Amino acid sequence: MIRAKIEKQKDLEERLSNIEYLLFLYGESSKELHKKSEQLVSLARSYRFNLSMLTPKEKELVLFQLNNLNTKL
Repeated sequence: MIRAKIEKQKDLEERLSNIEYLLFLYGESSKELHKKSEQLVSLARSYRFNLSMLTPKEKELVLFQLNNLNTKL
């Protein structure tokens, strides 16, 4: 019974820790956008989030999925 609980906890942790989010930053100028991105990076570090940039192909797939919500990639 304990083993089953441990496996359930491991499965739950795996599902919760592998969630991906997309964040779009906007700014009136390049300086403002740079400032916002620095703030985001420092905030992410304080919460131990791993940030990564999308490749152009990944961006294309995300935009395709956003514009075609009934299509699965």
